This record gives sequence, structure tokens and C-alpha cells, in this order.
Amino acid sequence: MYKNVEYPPMTLRDSAGASATIKEGQSVKVLFPNGNTRSFKISANPDHAAPESGIISVDSPLGHALLGRTAGEEVEYAVGDRVLKVKILEVK
Repeated sequence: MYKNVEYPPMTLRDSAGASATIKEGQSVKVLFPNGNTRSFKISANPDHAAPESGIISVDSPLGHALLGRTAGEEVEYAVGDRVLKVKILEVK
């Protein structure tokens, strides 16, 4: 569905300027194919998830797909029968 997405040019970094691996408890800024960016904190507790407030669970499709990744990577994740894609801009 998003196989040939062109992202705008940008500088990718994490908070330390190096490639940090995403873990629970961290904040991640992502770019969606439509050009929107969002920041999410990844919670280990599904009861604390509030995507509208920027908190997602490690058990959510996006949260699970982000774990272990680094800034600059493109990540695909499934929601129902749709495959979505984001680009990781920043890890804090």
C-alpha cells in the first residue's frame, strides 16, 4: 500500500546524536506517509495506553513494530488487513 512513499529530506537523530535502540519507556517521533509527524511514548502497561495523548502500548501494532528499531528506519505494521508504514525520526 505504501511501497513507493517519498519522504521529505530531513536530518535523523536520537537524543544523544547516535543510533539508540527503541525500548519500552522511550519516546519516539515518527513520520507518516502523508507528511504528518507524531511523537509517542511506548508504555509496557497496556492499561496506560492513550494513543490520542501520545502513549502507545508495546502490545499495539505500532508499538510492537518500533521495539528494537533505530532512528532512520522505516517500519511496517499491520492494522487489521491494512499494512501501514512510518519512518522513525527521533528516539529519546
